[in-house]
Amino acid sequence: MAARVIGLDIGSNGVRAIEVEFTEPPTIRRMGQIGLPVGAVVEGEVADVGIVSSVLRQLWDQVGFHSKSVRVGISSPRVIVRSIEMPPLPHHELLSTIRLQLEDYVPLPAAETVFDVRALDGPKTTGPVSLLLAATYVDAVQPLVSAVADAGLRVLAVDVVPAALALALTHPEPAQPDTADLVVSVGASTVVVVAARAGEALFVRTVTNLGGRRITERIAEQLSVSEAEAECAKRLGE
Repeated sequence: MAARVIGLDIGSNGVRAIEVEFTEPPTIRRMGQIGLPVGAVVEGEVADVGIVSSVLRQLWDQVGFHSKSVRVGISSPRVIVRSIEMPPLPHHELLSTIRLQLEDYVPLPAAETVFDVRALDGPKTTGPVSLLLAATYVDAVQPLVSAVADAGLRVLAVDVVPAALALALTHPEPAQPDTADLVVSVGASTVVVVAARAGEALFVRTVTNLGGRRITERIAEQLSVSEAEAECAKRLGE
């Protein structure tokens, strides 16, 4: 049987998950989503662990995913993604070295930061190695991991959404070496903008106070209707 993975997205409006089997081409086996009340997730970060974990349990009961191991995405504006160069070192040595000079790369206090890196240009034994560094505050990630764990699920990895978008939605071989793809992901309360080349993020911005929910609120205000009616009008383009 081909390998499978379950990707989990916890957004401002709801939780959604998809189970993909790595056939050729990949096959979607199961997927589902359940809405969240306003305030459970704020600007890409879990604000109410209890509510989110409860909804996750409902989602697994309803959909019947084959596993409880998940890869979960984070798109908080407090996540910073940077390209850096380091000497070729084993991964654990890279992390130790970067930790000592982390504040040279990102404006975050090292003691309060969680981060990881991956190579952008494959393994090398000589010369500097180009790395993608993703970093954020521990308290931006911990509630997310806690909500997943409290739902009886196991976190295999926390993926940075902009990097995942770049990998999934850009051309592996650009037509010209100096061109880039632009990916814009519009969520309920955040908009993620990624410029990428060959699956690698080159530029990332996460904009808050903007997105689908904000548009709904403005429609409701301008038309003096309920948010439910405004959401319907937005989706139908009326």
